[in-house]
Parts: sequence; C-alpha cells; structure tokens
Amino acid sequence: MSPPDPLTVRQTVPPSSGPAVWRRGEREIKKDKMQEEKEEVQENATRPVTKAARDEATRAVDARRVIMALAEETAKSGPLVDKETFRAMAARIREHTGAKGKALFHPIRLALTGEAEGLELDLAVPLIEQGAALAPSAGIRPILSVGDRAAAFLHELEKSGPDA
Repeated sequence: MSPPDPLTVRQTVPPSSGPAVWRRGEREIKKDKMQEEKEEVQENATRPVTKAARDEATRAVDARRVIMALAEETAKSGPLVDKETFRAMAARIREHTGAKGKALFHPIRLALTGEAEGLELDLAVPLIEQGAALAPSAGIRPILSVGDRAAAFLHELEKSGPDA
C-alpha cells in the first residue's frame, strides 16, 4: 500500500499540532484506506461473474483450441502457397473446432501475423510462405513459415499456462 498523501495528512492534522498527533493522523488515514480497500475486495468477491466475463473466458478457451488445431494442421500440410490451400486448411480447423467467423480467424491472425487486423489472411498467408521459401542468400532476414509461426505461438501459449 502506498503511503498516505502528505497533503491529505496536513489537511486532516495541522502541522502545528506536533509530531505525535501528526503520526496518529497518518495512522488513521492508513486505517481508513485499508478499510476501504478491504471493503472493495469483499464487494468484488461477492459480486456474481458477469456474462461478459464468462463470454471472455469462453472465447479464450475457444481461441486456444483454434490455435492448437492450426498448429496441428500446418504440421500435417505442406506450405500454404495459395488462397485455396489456406481456405481448405481454415475449413478443416472450422470442422475440428466448431469455430467460425471472427472466433476462427482472429486467433489465426494473431498467431500468424502478431496483429489484430490487417491484410486478408488468404492473401497474407501465401505471402508469408513465399517469404519463408526465400534462400538465405536473398539478403533479407529469415522469415518463419506459417507452420513454424503456429508452432512457436502454441509453444508460448503452453508455457504461459492453461489460463492464458
């Protein structure tokens, strides 16, 4: 807990009242703040879980399943060199997880691009794969393939624990 604001203490206990009264006033302010914090914690503990909180937790679990399916699919398939191969992989993930729309594509986008929005994935994914196929002599920094990105993202997710 942070120390009481000296200005608040001065307003409550004038400095002319002496050090003992000053310390007593400081202790009273600390007690009041501690009591307020305790009441807030108790209030939050007894508050029912909101629908929004439940929905967020469900989305997190669903996103983890999508990313796990993405890692499995990219490990099994070859490079996703065109729109059709990406769309076919997305359809297999949809069948496997039941996720569709934003619930399907948002986790995939985060895992593969690290961004919440951007270029359409059916255009971006083949470009990522083309970049990953470039030879080291191309003069650019190596680019991870879609499969490597999905595996690395899943690995980091698993390191952070099941509630992440």
